[in-house]
Amino acid sequence: RSKEESVKTFAVPKDPCVIPPTTAEGEAIIDRDLLEIDEKDTSASSMSRKKRKKKAKSNGQAVCGMEFYGSKVNVQSNLLVATRAGGLFSLDLTSHAWTDHSSWSEHVASSSDNANMVSINPSSGSCISVHPSGGYVVVGTSEGWLVIVSLSKPPLKKHRHKNVAFHAPSYRPVQSASFIDENSLLVFYARGSV
Repeated sequence: RSKEESVKTFAVPKDPCVIPPTTAEGEAIIDRDLLEIDEKDTSASSMSRKKRKKKAKSNGQAVCGMEFYGSKVNVQSNLLVATRAGGLFSLDLTSHAWTDHSSWSEHVASSSDNANMVSINPSSGSCISVHPSGGYVVVGTSEGWLVIVSLSKPPLKKHRHKNVAFHAPSYRPVQSASFIDENSLLVFYARGSV
């Protein structure tokens, strides 16, 4: 390979910041495990000194799946990345530009519950599979959900774009998902396959 074709690295865009939970009065809920406070020593100077000793939180992202997709003359032209914070990003490998798609874990309607909205925990993301057309992606979760997300631009009206989720109650964690053709999705669960 020539130097022009050498390996390139790309940083995945950051997920949106998660807002910490608050009390009814609007105060942030602090996890006592993050603070190293000596319960016996309650002097003001020791309290402020010990409150500063918070455990460092990881700044990294957890990726639940990556897949090449899109075809330009038999070459995969895009890379899709889904994160465990709900982020969904695609990288155009020709222009090196990232696209931030809507969150895969928000605005999710259940396919079996009369299209009622369901809560999907984004940290449960376990795998992804992009449809051969490149029009949508299926994200599998360790809670047994399959979330279908459109990769096209959402409508202009806020929150009109809905993701659709399927759930197989008899199977729990989704281990892997793969489109075997335009009409068939093969899903491997921890205790079976469909």
